Amino acid sequence: VVTKRLAINHREKIIIRQPVKLLELWVESYLEKLKPGMYIGKFTWPEENNFAKIDEMSQRVIQKLGVGGERGGELLTGYLKPGSMDLWIDKKNLPKVKKSLKLMESVNGNIRVYSFFSKGMFYKMPKKNYKTLYVVHPLIVYADLIDATTDSRSHETAEMIKEKYLEWIR
Repeated sequence: VVTKRLAINHREKIIIRQPVKLLELWVESYLEKLKPGMYIGKFTWPEENNFAKIDEMSQRVIQKLGVGGERGGELLTGYLKPGSMDLWIDKKNLPKVKKSLKLMESVNGNIRVYSFFSKGMFYKMPKKNYKTLYVVHPLIVYADLIDATTDSRSHETAEMIKEKYLEWIR
């Protein structure tokens, strides 16, 4: 990043010189390299698209869970009605998460499960007081929604997230 002059190190402080280009490169790298390597599988559950219920049920799981994708966009903006959800977990806890949330593997599932790659990716849950459920960082939710190429509401939600949570882009 520094070699492309998108950011410079100035007196032990990083200064972002080309924030839009940096965002584009990060989103591209995340979607093409990082996220696919973290993929665990697709799942469904008895409540179909009632993702609010999964929020409540997640309190049975001791470890942190991160919500992303369309559900993350809904939680951050209140704008999008999600048809799917990305769930970020510690991979070693997959059996417990599957049991607690009643997840069933399905090639047509609308819950995509990933292994989290950093504890810093978890963001506070807006307007909720859950102990283990978090929204993943808005930058991740933004990238997930930008990747939803055919859904204009996902793109609109991504722009809302950029305006509200990614103020360094301006």
